[in-house]
Amino acid sequence: MPPQIDHHLMSSSHAPTDVEVRILASTPTEGLPLILLLHGAMSSARSVDLHAPIVRELWTSGALPPCVVACASTPTEGGFYLDWPDGPSWAAVVAEDLPRFVSEQYDVDLSRTALMGASMGGFGALTMVLGQPARFVAGAALAPAVFPGTTRDDVPAQNREGVLGELFEVLEVAPHQRVDARLSENLEAVHRHAPAIFLGVGEQDEFRLRDGAEHLHAQLLAAEVSHQYLVIAGGGHMDAGMEELQRAALQFLGRALVGRSG
Repeated sequence: MPPQIDHHLMSSSHAPTDVEVRILASTPTEGLPLILLLHGAMSSARSVDLHAPIVRELWTSGALPPCVVACASTPTEGGFYLDWPDGPSWAAVVAEDLPRFVSEQYDVDLSRTALMGASMGGFGALTMVLGQPARFVAGAALAPAVFPGTTRDDVPAQNREGVLGELFEVLEVAPHQRVDARLSENLEAVHRHAPAIFLGVGEQDEFRLRDGAEHLHAQLLAAEVSHQYLVIAGGGHMDAGMEELQRAALQFLGRALVGRSG
């Protein structure tokens, strides 16, 4: 019988209520690396369920080492994986509380923790791995909610529609939480600790997130930060191209986690 997904409620001093957590753990269950899965906007911890078939397949083939995959439900509005000055700290919920909670339930090796997120979760994964490069072995961002610039003058209105516009407005008043700001402020530590970084996007992403991905790719190259960049030809935001990105990202994380074993 394949490993089942466990459901938990996690208390957190950084969140206003208990947080739903869903966890998929392989067997054997001793000293396992941990992958923190960050779901996208208007989604939840049930993102683990959607990833489970690919994860189990890669476990079987050996392309992904035995590990624990955990996801915490975070809100979109008032969330965005940000630490709000006068409110919840959703980045801390995921980056600090979730690994601690998982380690209380499973035998995990927190020195081998990686991040993986898509869309808004990709934004969160990038801010965390670039903000705390000593803590994470690797980070994978799939079609991340990043922008092709920093101001309204260099980010077209078509790149700021819907929930992306809401995130952009928040980052205008909290610029230190932008991905490029984290990269600039922590560049020395990023070079020193060298977390493995995966960046991927569909060529025809309907939310125009390829524009932001290309911009970030160029910034990483200019900063001489090693990373893998993958564009899926013809791929959109949540179609077969995203599944291809998920598979590639999980294998990338698997190689990084194996490389840090022992």
